[in-house]
Amino acid sequence: MLISPEKLSELKNAVDIVEVISEYLPLKKAGKRYKALCPFHPDTAPSFYVSGDRQSYKCFGCGMSGDVISFLQAMDHLSFPEALRALSRRAGIVLELDEASGKTSGMVRANEFACSYYQDVLWNKPEGEPAREYLRNRAINREIAEKFRLGYAPPGWESLKASASRKGIAGAELADAGLLTVSSKGTQIDFFRQRLMFPIFDIRSRVIGFGGRVLDDSLPKYINSPDSVLFRKSGTLYGLNFAKMQLFHMKQVLITEGYTDVIRAHEKGIDYAVATLGTAFTDSHARVLKRYVDTVYVVFDADEAGRKAAERSLEILLGEELAVRVATLPGGADLFDFLGSAGEDDFKRLIRDAVEFLDFKYESAATRHDLSTSAGKAAATDEMLGVLRAIRNPVLRGLEIKRMAGRIGVEERELRARLGRAEVDLAEVEYIGSVPGSLRGLDLIDIILNRPDLAGRVTEAFPPESYIDPELGRIASILWQSHEEKGTVSTECVFEQPDGEDLRQKLLDVLSYTRQFEDKPRDYEALLAAWVSKKEEEHLASKIKQKGEENPAESLVEYFELRKKSRQKHGV
Repeated sequence: MLISPEKLSELKNAVDIVEVISEYLPLKKAGKRYKALCPFHPDTAPSFYVSGDRQSYKCFGCGMSGDVISFLQAMDHLSFPEALRALSRRAGIVLELDEASGKTSGMVRANEFACSYYQDVLWNKPEGEPAREYLRNRAINREIAEKFRLGYAPPGWESLKASASRKGIAGAELADAGLLTVSSKGTQIDFFRQRLMFPIFDIRSRVIGFGGRVLDDSLPKYINSPDSVLFRKSGTLYGLNFAKMQLFHMKQVLITEGYTDVIRAHEKGIDYAVATLGTAFTDSHARVLKRYVDTVYVVFDADEAGRKAAERSLEILLGEELAVRVATLPGGADLFDFLGSAGEDDFKRLIRDAVEFLDFKYESAATRHDLSTSAGKAAATDEMLGVLRAIRNPVLRGLEIKRMAGRIGVEERELRARLGRAEVDLAEVEYIGSVPGSLRGLDLIDIILNRPDLAGRVTEAFPPESYIDPELGRIASILWQSHEEKGTVSTECVFEQPDGEDLRQKLLDVLSYTRQFEDKPRDYEALLAAWVSKKEEEHLASKIKQKGEENPAESLVEYFELRKKSRQKHGV
């Protein structure tokens, strides 16, 4: 893309980076700057800072930094041209660009057209009557349906495809967005047919995909858009675009089971509800919520199978140090029906009476097992292992182990042994090497720059392609090539690259990071040895962790014996 420096500067100065980033993260004032948990790595204390004066951001945990353009690229997976277009629309500045819209822009356009098309069919076409009847029967009013932009995909094989063609939208764009599929005859046909349509939005309220529900008993009941460069089911939360400001202010979220639960909750004023897209809860979901809230509420019904699956998901939330509280619906009601019939006070009471997940888990185990018997105590103990392991904070974990041992009626040391903990946490095995990869990369570049004689050992242990931050890997490769060809290492070889401006900024980040060591010179031999040892420990921990579920205590002993040998070998 060709854009003049003057035009680029005008564009960046026309928007406030604080305002843009606050749409993604709950920023808090910190002196002249703003801070938040970093969205680019698992962050437990705010290390991500935004400067309105400098129009820049930087994370002092993982090293990610840049301006408003690079932030949009990273958060929304945009190319440089796409990020410029997003900013230009926001600022009202017309850009004359030298290339056509990228693939992502075409997909967004196709999804937006499809959303409007499905809405039109639902409300204005005879084919939409079955869906309108379904909404009436479920008491979903038009106002809330239009807020969430519900629609209907008619039964025709090529209804959307033909309508899009008349509007100049190419079949390739529809196919990229997952709106077309290939028939048994090899022709492209509509992917969604005869289904109530739920548009799925990103945090900026762009339509990135769809969920479609049948109106009869046919299977599958729901289907989603396939994963793409724009849409990823395992990292998307339905309703987050509508709920994000409430999450930020209330510091709590209600996780529901599906689309209609979210819609009903928002209709009733419970506008802090979100849902996964029919998938299990993932680490990505938990990290997204961690940016906004401290407490997660989950409402369970009487479905035992669904409850067990949900319990496994909630352990992930505990791993992100979020408080998890569980409310149980009365009788055999589900959340959608309960919200339809209960008053606001009833739901507030339900949330007020929610219990901590650990206590809920214990009560659930206690109802299934006779705690007056040894066998019952052993079975209940095993049911508690997963949730206790998920607690990262060692102090909190220790307190909960002691409390649960007392409630179950076993010795604390017995519960610790069953968890696979003799003197240290099994969590050390699971989270060893959790220092952000970019921080390792910064150290390795620092070693190469200050001890060129170690460059060969650095490259052998950490090839450029192994760096989590590809730009740091590129810098490492350039410095190593310079050492091989000229026998010296200099930052000039980085600045001389055709794309040297981007690499120059990254190299400046390295130099900024290393300034903290100016008053205490680093032992680069020892630093390299520590990182090589850490790398071996990560690999070792991964192998041992796989065995740990069967015999955690034995695996823990094996891990520490092998770790000791590794550290002795590297002098760490």
